[in-house]
Amino acid sequence: QHDYYTPSVRGAMWPPFNRTGTDLDITWRQNPTPGPYQLVFQRVATGAPTPTLSLTTPATVGAATPLDISSPADPFRVFFCGFSTGTNPGTTLPNGQFVPLNDDWLVQFSMAPGNGVFFNNLSTLNAIGSASVIIAVPNIAALSGMTLYSAFVVEDPNATSWQLGTISPSLAITIQ
Repeated sequence: QHDYYTPSVRGAMWPPFNRTGTDLDITWRQNPTPGPYQLVFQRVATGAPTPTLSLTTPATVGAATPLDISSPADPFRVFFCGFSTGTNPGTTLPNGQFVPLNDDWLVQFSMAPGNGVFFNNLSTLNAIGSASVIIAVPNIAALSGMTLYSAFVVEDPNATSWQLGTISPSLAITIQ
């Protein structure tokens, strides 16, 4: 009647370093009669939505372009959207977390309040975990063809020093 045994469920919320996220892994041995047992694995993945960045229109010299960010798992949390001239090698924080932007002059510039180019890039996500950042590309013809990269990080209110919550993948933005 019951041809399975030795079920094992893997999933943890505590301690934080052992969290498996929202996936649940279940394994068991199944023994159909007669015959050898079979090891069966099932993952129940509800997975948190992936954070995304997207342009609604191309970034153009002399125009303001909205960059939409979305992190549905992080409503009402503070975010910072940075910009860089590259993604390789990226930036590894002291705690080992990886941000896919180089720590260069453009990151430093994008962090400066009132820089006149990047607006709303340090703000709070709305109730569905989204926001818009404005890129006001200066009216300088030499910027046409330049590629910059963007990524955002979301604070984790329960984190220790240097600990970030969500870190998005980078998005290449070529100015037209």
